[in-house]
Amino acid sequence: MTIFPTHYSTLSAPALGTFIEQRYGISAVQCRYKLRGVSDTYHVQSEAGEFILKIFRSKHRNQEELLGEIALLEYLTENEIQVASPVSDLSGNTLQSFQAIEGIRHGILYQFAPGSPIIEQNDEQIIQSAQYLARLHQKTEKLVLSYNRQAYTINTLLHEPLHAIRPAYAYFNLMDIYHQLETTAAKQLETLDKLNTSTFSTGYCHYDFMPKNWHHNQQGTITLFDFDFAGYGWLLNDIASYGIYLSLLSPHKDDAQRRLLLFIDAYTKIRALHPDELKALPQLGFLFILFYLKYQYENFEDHTNVYFGPRFLRERMKQIEYYLSFTEGLF
Repeated sequence: MTIFPTHYSTLSAPALGTFIEQRYGISAVQCRYKLRGVSDTYHVQSEAGEFILKIFRSKHRNQEELLGEIALLEYLTENEIQVASPVSDLSGNTLQSFQAIEGIRHGILYQFAPGSPIIEQNDEQIIQSAQYLARLHQKTEKLVLSYNRQAYTINTLLHEPLHAIRPAYAYFNLMDIYHQLETTAAKQLETLDKLNTSTFSTGYCHYDFMPKNWHHNQQGTITLFDFDFAGYGWLLNDIASYGIYLSLLSPHKDDAQRRLLLFIDAYTKIRALHPDELKALPQLGFLFILFYLKYQYENFEDHTNVYFGPRFLRERMKQIEYYLSFTEGLF
């Protein structure tokens, strides 16, 4: 019987555990499937400690992009920025290949980040997060890697997403909201065009700098992970993504503003920002939401179908309005 074409398989956790034992020389491995998201994530426990194994989809991350992530993580580790670094196997390889039913899938074994996530951050943790990001940006500003990674430009953050997500709004009979999104996009682009973007610092940004993507240990040390969307663009994008997190955490405008100002004050004590960069925070936060709407729509069959629908699209428009309301005119 011919094997039917397969879009997305799930690799066996026990088989992956055996693979890790043999390929990495690690004993007593227990590998458990954790979640399906940007990649398939497995929690690995062993005599050598804990690890995270991620199995990627070629639709989202190709070999070149994964090698770029490994190069970035190794660079940050060498420069004493705490990240969940990739683990080399007995042959010195950090990128693995698996022949799945749908084709080759790649995997990376990562060190487990010590500590745990703190989703509702207090003031001290906000300051720690800002200081960490400033030090990260000191190392990634103007960094050039020999591998291609996602480039964050007006085209990839605004024009391409707007075009890509239009069918979703048409399918769910939400074209009124789509036109509202178009109007908002035009306004934000007009505002951004008035700023001197040549003063914006560029380099590799994480592009999902939210507390779900790092762990705090008991001493307050942060270890960052999930560099799935790391790419080259304005570094301010990372502060904008943290601002989006605050828009989800703080339903009260005054509190959201206070937390954002606290974050920026702690950041700028280590690394300066140009006034025009800060003025662009509303626009870059809007582009962040737009970019992820594109990703969520294009990956509907793989894992976003559990939430991507009419209610979700309406809520994203409300989130945009709230984020803009507490960031516009703040700087």
